[in-house]
Amino acid sequence: MFFKKRKPTPEPQSTRRNQRSEYRRELTKASLFEATLRAGSYPLVRIELIDLSIRGAGARVPIPDDSKYEKGDAVVISITGMLRAEVKATARIASVRPDGAGFVRLGFEFQQPEKVGQQLDTFYLKHFNRRRDQRVSPAIDRRVLATLRVDGTEIKGTLGDVAESGVALVLTLADGERLPKADNGEIEFRLPGCATYKLNVCLRHRTVTRERVVVGIEFDKGDERLHRNSTELAEFIAKRAAEMALWDKHGR
Repeated sequence: MFFKKRKPTPEPQSTRRNQRSEYRRELTKASLFEATLRAGSYPLVRIELIDLSIRGAGARVPIPDDSKYEKGDAVVISITGMLRAEVKATARIASVRPDGAGFVRLGFEFQQPEKVGQQLDTFYLKHFNRRRDQRVSPAIDRRVLATLRVDGTEIKGTLGDVAESGVALVLTLADGERLPKADNGEIEFRLPGCATYKLNVCLRHRTVTRERVVVGIEFDKGDERLHRNSTELAEFIAKRAAEMALWDKHGR
């Protein structure tokens, strides 16, 4: 069976950011998953996923009859969604707190996030991310192209998501191999209804999946061009977040 999202108690945005090393995408009724947890000698149990990132997850978990979960326990989490291949991750429990009679809310840190990334297809990539602030998909019905220039090499890809701090650039496996092993570069793209952005960037991570290479790109905060476009970028993200929330509400 599939699990429905249980609404968590609202917390201030600043508190949530302090508790997580990256922004996690909270799951909606339109994003249904099955998940199981194996901890030590306990029987395999079904769990209700609450949020996901490339580095960890949160879940509502039934309490074992004869024991309890402890911070630091080693576990294995298995996730499937929409009849796709299972994603399996070794993890440790990072936080434990009560969540109603017979349940606890557990926070997990994946021990080998690079191996998690290798199991992800484009569907899963929409739910596993590394952004520290809110991110949105750049468009509903079309791809948004971008050009990345690094050490004299120019590579074209598509934007997987965008935030005020940066973007995720999706490349083919072949283009991912062409990308120089450098930390800095320049990206150029145009969001729907916005000006063309041409910004200095830092390349923060490269995640190789079965089908693509996803490059996590952070905008250079010292680039004056970013400051000139910051208001427009923030307004675009707020608008797209509202559109995505409406889309989720009606079930995409």
